[in-house]
Formats: sequence, C-alpha cells, structure tokens
Amino acid sequence: MILDLNSNYLWTRCRHCGACIDACPEAALSWEELPAAGWDDRAVRYFAAPGPQNTIGVIEVVRHRARAGDVSTVVCGSSSGASATLLVDAGLPARCRVINVSAPPDAFERFGWRPMTPEGKAELAKRGVAILEQQTDWAAFAPVTCHFSAVPDKAEFARPELLLNEVLLDVGGNGLKTAVECVLDACLQGAITKGERVIGVAGTGRGFDTAAVIRATVPEAVFGEDPARRLDIEEVLATPKTKRRYY
Repeated sequence: MILDLNSNYLWTRCRHCGACIDACPEAALSWEELPAAGWDDRAVRYFAAPGPQNTIGVIEVVRHRARAGDVSTVVCGSSSGASATLLVDAGLPARCRVINVSAPPDAFERFGWRPMTPEGKAELAKRGVAILEQQTDWAAFAPVTCHFSAVPDKAEFARPELLLNEVLLDVGGNGLKTAVECVLDACLQGAITKGERVIGVAGTGRGFDTAAVIRATVPEAVFGEDPARRLDIEEVLATPKTKRRYY
C-alpha cells in the first residue's frame, strides 16, 4: 500500500497509531511525514439531568467561552425569550451579538408551545437581541443528496434528516437537537453566514441545558459534497448526562 501524501486523505482523522507505517510494503511512510499531534484541552460541563434547572450553569459556560474571542455570535432557542434575556443580562463581551429563534406561529397547535408574547419580544429588542421565528423543520432536508468522503460516489437517502435527528438526540438529547435546528434556521434566514462559527444554546422543554460551538450552514448543505459547507459541531460546551427526547 502506498499512500500519496498529496492526496485528499483526511489527516484530521489520523489517530497517530502508526498502523499505516507498519503495514506499508513500500516503506513509503515514516513518523517524520505524519502531521504533528496537537490538542486543546477544554472542559465540558455535564448536568445530572436535563431541564431548566441548568439554565444558569449553561449561561456561565457560554459567557466563559465567548470571552475567548474567536466566536462572536450566540444563537439561542427560547420560545418565551426569558432564557435569552437572562443570558444577555448576565453579561457577554460587547462585540458578541445574540440571536433568538422562537417557536413558529403554529407551535401551539402542533406541539402545545406558547408563542412569544409582545412583552417578551419587547424585552429582547430592548437588549439588542435579534428575534427570529422558526421557519423550517427537519422536512427542509428532503430531498437532498448525501455525500461520503470515503467513497467516490454519492448515495441517495429518502429521509436523511431522520438519521441526523436520531444521532443528535442520542448524543445530546433534545437540547442539542434544538440548538442545531436554531443555528440552521438562523443561517437559512440570513441572520448568520454559511461557515460562521457560533455558540448554539437550547434546552429540553423550558430553559437551557445545552451549549455547543457549531459551524453554521443551511439544511441543503448538511449532507453536501463540500465538507467546508457541511454542519460541524466543533465543541460541546454543556450537556445533560441523561438524554431526553419527546418522541
């Protein structure tokens, strides 16, 4: 086996185990040719259970992460706006903007969620928070083409959004799923740009229990051919140990 170091091999997946060096019959690889190992130690805040009792803990994590200076936008999922108000009042860097994505107008009929009140919108507007209503759901992913870097051809799936939905629920519960939905929706509405790194914040029911650094994209690019435009959850900042889903 000869590995062309100038090929499209994904070095980011290299585990530095050396197995390829030992296996190569042409002795074409050496440790000197492998990229340097590097890492960045960052803590994840784990909550014992999902729910609104974690809101203040998530806000602390978001404030700390925003001070690093490499992310300047926070996208919240708050139907009432109360949790987003708490986040802004807790104090973020001056350069940091906050976008809140609330439930769609028909959310009460579909899910029993109350729409944001005029008073809630006024409080957010007073704090300079951009207010969006959710315009799309997982149905916006279909029909799309899935692309996998490991194989040269593309594969079609009838409902790829269901696969992503299940993975997000298994990894981070309803909070992570909602945070990703809000980032996708904000990007789809033009409030953030494709490829922009943002902090997505959401919860399970009311309040916040999840935060993650997410590279924004739009639904049709999540499974697209260009890796630079796909969804990327770069860091999980806070998440419940016990995952909860509503279906």
